[in-house]
Parts: sequence; structure tokens; C-alpha cells
Amino acid sequence: MPCTTLHRTVWDLCRTVAPETGVAAVDAALRGAVQGAGGDRAAAEICRQAVLDLGRRHHASRGARRAVSVVNFADDRAESTGESVTRWLLAEIGFSRIGMQVRVPGPSGADLRVDLELEDEAVFVEFDGEIKYRDDGLRDGRSVEEVLLAEKRREDWIRGVTQHRVVRIGWADIASVDALAVRLRAFGVFPR
Repeated sequence: MPCTTLHRTVWDLCRTVAPETGVAAVDAALRGAVQGAGGDRAAAEICRQAVLDLGRRHHASRGARRAVSVVNFADDRAESTGESVTRWLLAEIGFSRIGMQVRVPGPSGADLRVDLELEDEAVFVEFDGEIKYRDDGLRDGRSVEEVLLAEKRREDWIRGVTQHRVVRIGWADIASVDALAVRLRAFGVFPR
């Protein structure tokens, strides 16, 4: 069965689908490159350059300029489609300094990680899909109640240590730029 290469597929997606969908595809490709290289993040830049090089050869194709913007925005640290889409929409709303996988010292000495940080606002944004609560395999034998209590303790610790607010969002909140903006406004979070 004929098919396109990963780089060509990513390029074509970035120029033909909604930008937030494209960034999720590029983030996944970059993350896969890093995983395939044993965690070497330089592999993400090699992958990005391969996509951009292909794009330069097809610079006259419809959506090429947008695709370059999406590929340059992509980041291998995004751990899920939800994080990728959220990051793109946050930028669309007007947040310019968005940290990813932010480390916070945990109570036992091990670092905790937060999905996203609106650095100018002292706000963390956590994307939560329901699957981590509903899927037995992802709960590691724990009940939903145990998972929720652990998450509550984790969030309390993070807020206490950093003095940052935490805004949790889900799929409904990233259905559009407007939906995410409404959710953030409910928490008093606005771009400067």
C-alpha cells in the first residue's frame, strides 16, 4: 500500500487541517523522534528540520505559510493531544510565555510536573482527560477515589509551594478558543 513518509504526512496535515490539530500531529512526531533516540531531545530538532526542509520544497502549496508557523510552534515536551491543543489555543488567546512540563519540588524530594504554566500570570494549567480516572489500567489498581485524593493532595502541594493558581481543563474547554477563554475568565485569568 503506498503511503507518505512521516515528515510528508505531518507537513500535509499542518497545511490542510486546523492549526491546533496540526500542532498536535507535529508534537507527537517530535515526541516520537525523541523516544526513538532514547530521550535525546536533539532528535526533535532533526525531525522538525526535516519537515521544514520538505516544506521549503513545497513552499507554493496551499497552506504552506501556516504550516511553517505550526511546525515552528511545536514542542516535543507535550505529552498528549490535549496539552498540544491547549498550548496552541492559549497562544491564540494572547498568552505569550507558556512553560511546559514545569518541575515543582515534591514533598518526598522527587519533582512533580505540571502540564503548562502561564509564566506572566503565575498560573498553572493542567489538562485532564477523563481516561486517567476511568481506565483501570491507568489507575494502577487504585480506586477512582484514591486517584482523586492523590491528585487533590498533589495540587494542594503545588499551590502551596509555588503560590500559583491551578486551572484544570478538559476536552470541552478546548473545543474552541472561545470555550477556553470562558473557562480561564471564570478563574480571573487574562493575558496581559
